Amino acid sequence: MKAINEINDPRLVKALAHPLRVSILSALEHRIASPSQLADELDVPLPNLSYHIRMLVQLDLLKLVKTRPRRGAIEHYYQAKGRVVVSDKAWGQVPTLVKEAMVSAALKQAGEFVD
Repeated sequence: MKAINEINDPRLVKALAHPLRVSILSALEHRIASPSQLADELDVPLPNLSYHIRMLVQLDLLKLVKTRPRRGAIEHYYQAKGRVVVSDKAWGQVPTLVKEAMVSAALKQAGEFVD
């Protein structure tokens, strides 16, 4: 899959339309973590989280930074490639449903920081 290189790429909008993907990107913005760590932290099933991690890696929004043997398997650790910034012009072109999903995810995260 080709990396996202333009802010108006519809794949970026799709990636950010899912609240779990936004949460993953936010969690990995300033640190590295494995899918199992994130699944515990975000209280979601590991297979669901792993699917969304794979999507974000394919879209070139996450990078694999290290691997470690663990219990007969290889544990992968990821980090966000950088903060995703959407210009005012691009935001104006985003469908309302997607805007609502993105804003909802951001507000949920802000609420968790306040708790």
